[in-house]
Amino acid sequence: MKKGIITLFAWSITLHLSGQILNLHTDFPGITWPFLWDMEQDTAGNLYVCSEQGILYFKKNQVWETYDLNPGSVENAWGIAVDENDVVWIGGADGLYTFNAGQIAHFTTSNSQLPAHELRTVRAYQDQLWMTFFGNGLAKKTGDTYTHYTAANSTLGSDYLTDLEIQADGTVIAAADEAVTFISGNTWVSYDFDDLFGPETWVYDIYIDHLQDIWFGTRTGVIKFNNTTKQFENLKATYGNKKYSAIIYTPKNELWLGELFEGLHYYDQIGNQYFFDGNLSGIPSQVFDFLYYNDTLRVIGNIDATVTGLTITFPDSDNDGFAADTDCDDSNPNINPAAQEIANNGIDENCDGNDLLSATYQLAETAINVFPNPVSDILSVRAANLLDLELTLYRASGQVVHRVRQTNSLDMRDFPNGVYWLEMRDLNTNQRTVGKIVLCK
Repeated sequence: MKKGIITLFAWSITLHLSGQILNLHTDFPGITWPFLWDMEQDTAGNLYVCSEQGILYFKKNQVWETYDLNPGSVENAWGIAVDENDVVWIGGADGLYTFNAGQIAHFTTSNSQLPAHELRTVRAYQDQLWMTFFGNGLAKKTGDTYTHYTAANSTLGSDYLTDLEIQADGTVIAAADEAVTFISGNTWVSYDFDDLFGPETWVYDIYIDHLQDIWFGTRTGVIKFNNTTKQFENLKATYGNKKYSAIIYTPKNELWLGELFEGLHYYDQIGNQYFFDGNLSGIPSQVFDFLYYNDTLRVIGNIDATVTGLTITFPDSDNDGFAADTDCDDSNPNINPAAQEIANNGIDENCDGNDLLSATYQLAETAINVFPNPVSDILSVRAANLLDLELTLYRASGQVVHRVRQTNSLDMRDFPNGVYWLEMRDLNTNQRTVGKIVLCK
């Protein structure tokens, strides 16, 4: 069963583009075929990757091992899940596998209740295992019992499912091209993305972030389901009408997108955006999966790079402690978000967008004082007269971060450092004013 051991051979690529640096930390380079489809990590940090030829790659203690799931067969292994007991489940074209302490078990329609072969995505939630089948719908495994759902006996839009993910509360999100189904207990709700967001909004990849918001990488751009408002957000205009085969939004508020055949798109926490062109130097032009674990982002693709750690770093050219993503002049150490503002010299020392920006704003004939700025924790908003205020905090990119009414302060401690816009609106007159806020903790 065990085919051999690949000793770790690490290398890295650094690409410079417009000031920022993409660092690729690549394991066992040179495996360009078979394609690597899915990856997962267990609670100990061991890494599992499955391949087009039915090979399971397993990294433990910095050493890679390879396991042939079904010797004599070259069937695809598409999806991986690690359950609550750290048992690894692999969905393949010829059935379902488990990998546990180096031992492999193979389940088929002949030796189990497995309803079909051609498994694709596999996901674990508590004592349940959910799996999709290419052409045979969706199944839930509880113990040794399988429940099989198809378009004929459920509201699934198609039996050809493309991806599946599970929220922390157990809600299952299953996609079949443009048909997306939310399953919560016995409640099934289906959405037609073509009707909602335009033709060919077919889902390639689903990602659930740390806020439990659901991101969809589709054939024509990005769609997001806001878990707080329970509303979909059409982000095609924001991130482009492109084929996104992989998507991830990290706890650091960074968005990575794999554009099919083209390369990687990166959006940082303050709205800067960069594109790293796919090429034969090691940057994948076909990205099939991202994984964020222990502050490390990994990616698998099919050109030179297999399992890759990705980081973005920004230079601090003037050595003032502020990198170029937050420093408005990285060539002058006297200019940064924490610098002392000098009045009336025409220089914006503290990167707030103005030379000695007054913290006093006029709204509805009332003076409003906003302080401190830069802010490290609590931002105070004080009005000379009583106003019914709505405060909306935006990232520099225009994305809403927080909205609240009838308050005189904003707790900024949970937001990443950077530049924000604060909109103050009088709910009685609908008058509004906007100021720039610098968060520096």
